[in-house]
Amino acid sequence: MGFEVNTVWLVAAALCVTAGTLMLVLRRHYSEHMSRALTLWGNSCLCISAAFAFTIGLPRLTLPVAMPLLGVVGMVLQYLAVVELKQQKRQNIWVWGPVLATCAVYVWSGLVRPNMTVALLAFNVIRLITMLRIAASFYQPENGRRQFVDRLAAAVYLLLAISTAGVIVSFLRIPHFQVSYDFNSARSVYNGISIAVAQSILFTLFLLAITERLNFQFKEQATHDALTTLFNRRAIEDIAYHQKALSLRMGQSFSVFMIDVDHFKKINDAYGHAVGDFILKSVAMALRRGLRDEDYLGRWGGDEFCVLLPGTSREQAEIVAERVMGIFETLEITVAEQPITLSISMGAASVNHSVGGFEVLLGMADAALFRAKAKGRGGYLFGDIPSPIPFPSPKKVAAEMRS
Repeated sequence: MGFEVNTVWLVAAALCVTAGTLMLVLRRHYSEHMSRALTLWGNSCLCISAAFAFTIGLPRLTLPVAMPLLGVVGMVLQYLAVVELKQQKRQNIWVWGPVLATCAVYVWSGLVRPNMTVALLAFNVIRLITMLRIAASFYQPENGRRQFVDRLAAAVYLLLAISTAGVIVSFLRIPHFQVSYDFNSARSVYNGISIAVAQSILFTLFLLAITERLNFQFKEQATHDALTTLFNRRAIEDIAYHQKALSLRMGQSFSVFMIDVDHFKKINDAYGHAVGDFILKSVAMALRRGLRDEDYLGRWGGDEFCVLLPGTSREQAEIVAERVMGIFETLEITVAEQPITLSISMGAASVNHSVGGFEVLLGMADAALFRAKAKGRGGYLFGDIPSPIPFPSPKKVAAEMRS
């Protein structure tokens, strides 16, 4: 039984239409922008599937414009899907440019000077440039980081572009460009198989990219405060135990700030909860400006904030505290054309590697905060190392029980 080349196109079309349908089914279960990304990618798979389907039974045609146009539209939709997924700015030149270029090639090589080989050469050049643009979009960092799946998808697009470049070189090696072209030739079949395999891999990688972002979102929601986007109390406690243990191993000091917004309840009652939320956001941004990159800032609860300063002695912590308090001395917020002057009270504590755990340090900072507020607010105090509680001897306890 001989090999039927149309089977290749049929299998490739079936793979793409299955992937596209699955994407369109899954999109209903995702958030808004991820749903749009899945819709775009699903439609791109359907376009590429239709392009493969147009090849079946069409071994020699002067210029089947539907096949290359559908392929290019499919790649443009993939570019839009990547842009939507990574929340990038869409560039219309990469949306309309490939489509208009494909139409221009059709007009020139199909109507003005018909030549199928020249048209396919131009179509492959357009596909190559579009692939490189999609690879660059995938490789661009997102929120300051490049995810492994994105880099892998960029590499697949780059390999597909290299394969397409090989097809272009094979076209250029032909002495004379023939007017017609055999779509069942070895070169065409190889190009079609490489596209089908690459699309299957990219389909999987795109779903993995969606999953990785969902996992990141779940982690962010579990460890960050929704209002201020700072670490929440649970995350700060986990970081504190880890950093305190690291300071113990490294023989370094460790410092903590407990911060409270002065008269926050009065502001909240006078202006409402919306203004109160705005105040908390403003305080969070002001604290970020005063802290160092290596410090950890979190919302402890209500109008209280906690700052972890790993590897920081008391002298160094005082410098940071002075800088933070200096920011709030000049901070003024306008609400309903009325200026609101904000101030904070801060309790600080610093210990070396040999003193207690995080609970001891937190208790020192909390006690210092209470004293700072009682002293008049708008300032900071350092807590002292608590004296150890004397434990009575067993004989003394027994004597007291007998008496």
